[in-house]
Amino acid sequence: MIHISTQDQIPFEHFEKASRDTLKYLNKKFGYGTWMMTRKHENEWVILQVEGEKYGIEELTTLVWSDSMCSRMVRGEGPRWAPDVDMVPAYVHAPIYHAETIKSYIGIPVCFADGNLFGTLCAIDKEPVDRIPPDGLETIELVSKLLSTLLQLELQNIALSRKQISFLPSQLKDNETGFLNRLGWSLYLEKEESNIRSVGTPVHVVAIDLSQSRKATHSKDAALTALFVSTLNGILHDEGYIARLGEDIYTMLCANKTEDQIAVMVERIAHELNESSIPVSVGYKKHTYGDSLDTTVIAAIKSVRQSSI
Repeated sequence: MIHISTQDQIPFEHFEKASRDTLKYLNKKFGYGTWMMTRKHENEWVILQVEGEKYGIEELTTLVWSDSMCSRMVRGEGPRWAPDVDMVPAYVHAPIYHAETIKSYIGIPVCFADGNLFGTLCAIDKEPVDRIPPDGLETIELVSKLLSTLLQLELQNIALSRKQISFLPSQLKDNETGFLNRLGWSLYLEKEESNIRSVGTPVHVVAIDLSQSRKATHSKDAALTALFVSTLNGILHDEGYIARLGEDIYTMLCANKTEDQIAVMVERIAHELNESSIPVSVGYKKHTYGDSLDTTVIAAIKSVRQSSI
């Protein structure tokens, strides 16, 4: 039974809400012009949630990780709380120091369960502060660790949802291949858009054109289709999902891949299918934070069509 006195303590429904309320709390408690939750992926530094308008930073802005003060903080070259940035040589030499007016800085790592870096909880201001408040750093470090814990639950739920495709109703699947149809693909893209806003999931879209195989066989060979399906499923495993968007156009959404990993995957797809006498054209597009996933899908399909000309 829900009581009036307990409603304000109902758990957060997802990580994004927890992050936003945390940034608001820290801004109110400690000041600073802008508080941010960020994610690092390769050398990209994505600003996920923002509280404070002093710098005019928009959410899903992508910066260069190696230019940041946070990159130096996690290497141990500067403190997690720098009341006066000008007193820290490593931060003064960071390119972002010269691009923005940053005179005070807070940065705390946010980690995956294995200890690897997810991103940072950070704050910046255009004025130095007099001192670190008593227990201030300990409070922010504890808050950051709690957010890391909530983040793991969110990431686990996202991973689990990607494994549920085999249990989807037939209305969302292509009858011939078992892959998502246009409706199923559209629904899952909506879920991934939400994931990108919340936790900054890095995404690539791979497009495959099977028309060369159709021309070669002059038929819709069931054995060819079965081999094609099993090959793609074997390569992707549970790390994404596949859709059939046309007679011969297939798309794959691949999450959490580096540029090198996706290039190897695309090469493997083309190689294994061609080795199985299923000639295809393959292209891909990295999703740009701030764009719609539909835009990325269209760009990936255009790339594969251009390569097949």
